[in-house]
Amino acid sequence: MKTKLCGWVGCNHITTNKYYCDKHQAMADAQRVKPFQNAKRFTENYQSHEWRKFSYGLIKEMGCCEKCGASDCRLTVHHIIPVRYAPELFLDRSNVMVLCESCHRLETQREISARHR
Repeated sequence: MKTKLCGWVGCNHITTNKYYCDKHQAMADAQRVKPFQNAKRFTENYQSHEWRKFSYGLIKEMGCCEKCGASDCRLTVHHIIPVRYAPELFLDRSNVMVLCESCHRLETQREISARHR
């Protein structure tokens, strides 16, 4: 049986259902929500010219992960205060940090865990 992450924004449960975990499947049925519909408003900004220019410039300027110092890997820009909570800080230099993929994954999981407490 194939497993995957639940399609509900912010949920990190594993499911065997088509889109959602058991908890969110009932909610989705009640609301008739399409998978990842809520995520669209957060991801649209990441496709903009401003974000690409901003993030590329930061990565080029820093050249290494601000947490572990790795430079021989793929770097990404991480929002310290998530965009969902402070969209006005989307392009604010004081709200972002350059991280390697490993550190970014850890930071993201830390935020998800904190949200579920």
